[in-house]
Amino acid sequence: EGGRQDNLSLFVQDKHYFTPQFILNAGLRFDQRFRKVDQLTTFSPRLALMYVPSDRFSLKLSYAEAFADMAFYYRYILNGVFKLDPQHLSALQLTAMGKIVPWHLNYEFNLFYNYFLNLPCWASSRMDDDVLDMTKSMNNSQMKNIGIEASVRYTNQRLSGGLNLYYCHTVSCENYYYNSIEKVVTGVPHFTMGLFGAYKLFQTASHELKVYGHASYIGHQLNQTDVMKDDYYLKAQAFFDLGIKYCYRQRLNISLDCENLLNSDRYIIDAIDDKHPVFQHGRTLMASVAYTF
Repeated sequence: EGGRQDNLSLFVQDKHYFTPQFILNAGLRFDQRFRKVDQLTTFSPRLALMYVPSDRFSLKLSYAEAFADMAFYYRYILNGVFKLDPQHLSALQLTAMGKIVPWHLNYEFNLFYNYFLNLPCWASSRMDDDVLDMTKSMNNSQMKNIGIEASVRYTNQRLSGGLNLYYCHTVSCENYYYNSIEKVVTGVPHFTMGLFGAYKLFQTASHELKVYGHASYIGHQLNQTDVMKDDYYLKAQAFFDLGIKYCYRQRLNISLDCENLLNSDRYIIDAIDDKHPVFQHGRTLMASVAYTF
């Protein structure tokens, strides 16, 4: 049996200057979806108050709502079995960004609070007696978290690089992949970090040779099992990548990349289908040649 969906979306936005430094940006999105068995209507507001005292610093306080409809596949096979409301996000953020010209630095710091509703979850919750409860809606889950994101970029002649940091704390969680004993969402690290850099060994009008590298750190994650008290942590993981690239007249590019330079053990966690971490490939070498005509 075929399916059909008609979409109607409208968006309005306006910007108001209280002063040249204080700016209000407001918007509203309207979405309506007409389907064979139901109809979806949502409003998604946006609001941001910005303070821009100079071209070297700005501060923004913003609030936004957004939604993501369940995929047609799930709505088709599970309609009538579960109530499939669209996923919903309410986000509050305070963002500071700017640049320090003498140090050749650009930075951005973002404090956030997120409230997720109707998250999809195959195993809606695990009760105190460690029994998976599938009697509730497939996407009846909700979660609140707070955190900080930070990034710093450096660029000066031949040398460039940057640092990304992310920390997140779960405030509350219901009917999701969550361990109420450890108070954490399974399969999600609290802290991640990425460091990257590049250096041009030489550069002329026709030739360029540079080396680049990337280091990443993923904090420990809780792996979900069938019984909550048996959940266990996957230790933190660190990886290093290295590469070199030669460019001739911006037409010929030759590169050699080594991923996972130290051949470290690497795992990912899938809380939906697998109850054990999945081992990933080790050191990988890749060479490429490209020419633009």
